[in-house]
Amino acid sequence: MPLCDLTLYTQFLEHSPELSKAWVPSLDLPLPKVIEICAQLPTLNSKSIEAPLADFEKQVAKWRNLTSFTWIASNLLPYCVKQKYDELVKNFLSPFETIAVLDRYFKNPPPLLIVNMEKFGYGLFAKTNIKKGTLVCTYAGKLILSDSNFEERVDQCYTVGVRTSSVLTAIFQANTENTNLEITLDRSQHFPAFIDGSEYGNWGSFLQHLPSPDSAAGKTAAATANLITIGADYRYYPCYYFQAARDIEANEILGFDYGENYWKNQNKSPVFFDKYGRVI
Repeated sequence: MPLCDLTLYTQFLEHSPELSKAWVPSLDLPLPKVIEICAQLPTLNSKSIEAPLADFEKQVAKWRNLTSFTWIASNLLPYCVKQKYDELVKNFLSPFETIAVLDRYFKNPPPLLIVNMEKFGYGLFAKTNIKKGTLVCTYAGKLILSDSNFEERVDQCYTVGVRTSSVLTAIFQANTENTNLEITLDRSQHFPAFIDGSEYGNWGSFLQHLPSPDSAAGKTAAATANLITIGADYRYYPCYYFQAARDIEANEILGFDYGENYWKNQNKSPVFFDKYGRVI
């Protein structure tokens, strides 16, 4: 059976007994102990509070009408898949496989501020000036392979598209069919996947929509996308991150263009903000 038959992934989720061991982070990264939150749009004189992570998770769950929300630092994989994946790639890593920009980010991420934007949910703001090209944050969640039932299984409000390698697809297939496949690390083959940041997520799931300059035509005061999205492999794991498209000022709202399809699927029209998060 070909590796690209992604309907196997759905069968795997439904029938694999190992899934009772839940989902586990793809990378072992530290979690923040507190999240800095501002109750109103930030200004030079705004005061923020440091909320314990557990308290903030409860606030997000309530806003999103979820039973729970869990902050994670990297994508989640089913336990049995990660086990096999780690076993396969451990002998194939070299210094050239490490993406230097992500390594620097994980060691020293820029300070960010989460702001309560009332009916628009939470937004992410720059706490200090950010230089063009800086990696601002990653997007974390459950790694879901695309298939015919994708739309029924995830909250599309909080999904971003990535491409995952043939290695990961083959592992899903091997677990589904209860077989041992000969798997080679071929990074030239990729298959569609999504990161679902609704119930598990990090900074990236609080980024608001900021239109591209073309989409904001006629809205002279509208803030336009100040982040660009980049998909990459980090030690063979698919990673999705946001990089500053220009110099960004402190207290400026952070965001990217969700794209036309997002608004069509939601049957909504986008809201425009100025650079400090005020609706225009």
